[in-house]
Amino acid sequence: MRAAVLPPDDLIIGDYALKVNKSTEYIYKILYLVKRP
Repeated sequence: MRAAVLPPDDLIIGDYALKVNKSTEYIYKILYLVKRP
């Protein structure tokens, strides 16, 4: 497991990337619902 040796900065970046990914997924879901006839 590489996660055990990652420096704190990488963990912060990874957490941020995860949040951005969830936000993007949420936005796409809203757009999908809005576009439906």
